[in-house]
Amino acid sequence: YLIIDEYQDTNTIQEEIIFLLAGRKQNICVVGDDDQGLYRFRGATIRNILEFPNKFPKGVCTQLELSINYRSHPNIIQFYNQWMEQQNWNYKGKSFRYEKEIVPNESKYPKSSTVLKVSGTEVLDSWYEEVY
Repeated sequence: YLIIDEYQDTNTIQEEIIFLLAGRKQNICVVGDDDQGLYRFRGATIRNILEFPNKFPKGVCTQLELSINYRSHPNIIQFYNQWMEQQNWNYKGKSFRYEKEIVPNESKYPKSSTVLKVSGTEVLDSWYEEVY
């Protein structure tokens, strides 16, 4: 059994190795988020996670959506969802993103600003005071 986290950051060779290690049984579990592909500079391809289900016969691969964000303030999640919705994720009839909407955890959050702009000359020497 293989479990691979951050599968969106694997490259083609790593994917080949994963399937070789899995052998005939192909007991593979991958976890990842196609919106968080960060390692293209080292050959990672979002294609691996988007096309993962196609590596198996129809009905064999089960996908579970984890859409609750436990880390971020609801305002940040709302901004993210709106921004992602405005982007064009299709090219020549192919989608480069799973359709999803992230939802915030039901916890209580402070009613403070979630985005802090720390730039400009007037705050250059005192940004830490503003953040604090």
